[in-house]
Amino acid sequence: MEETWNTDTVVADSNTTTATVALPTSSRLKTFSADAVTITVRGRLGSHIDLKTLPSGSKLARARMAVTRRGRDDAGNWHDASTSWYTVKMWGQLAENAAQSLQKGQPVIVTGRLEVNEWSNPQSGSRGTELVITATTIGHDLGYGTAAYSRPVKEPATR
Repeated sequence: MEETWNTDTVVADSNTTTATVALPTSSRLKTFSADAVTITVRGRLGSHIDLKTLPSGSKLARARMAVTRRGRDDAGNWHDASTSWYTVKMWGQLAENAAQSLQKGQPVIVTGRLEVNEWSNPQSGSRGTELVITATTIGHDLGYGTAAYSRPVKEPATR
């Protein structure tokens, strides 16, 4: 029986190159909404938001988000601990609004479904894990500044 392979493009972060990875379709997991883990994360955008229109007409945006833990030492001084990186995916109107409103470096709060994607490249032998949040909500973290809200203007439907 011959295996079918799909190729996916994986980007670890904005400082690395893009790698095309071939995965056997039989190794893909099917997830169900009952299995979804919903999380809320505070951090900073580590990349510009990349907004694309798919051939179906759907809007998809992707961005990288850095979450750095902070803590105090015995003397009471603040120190940065490890940084976790997430890929944030946004769909539809949320994707368009985020692309117009948010910029690299800004503090944000994201709520969405967490996925952990493991990947490997048989040619190089490299393996990795990508944390992906499919956002249901994203916005400025108002603990660090102010923001002004405006509704997007929808174009009238054409007949």
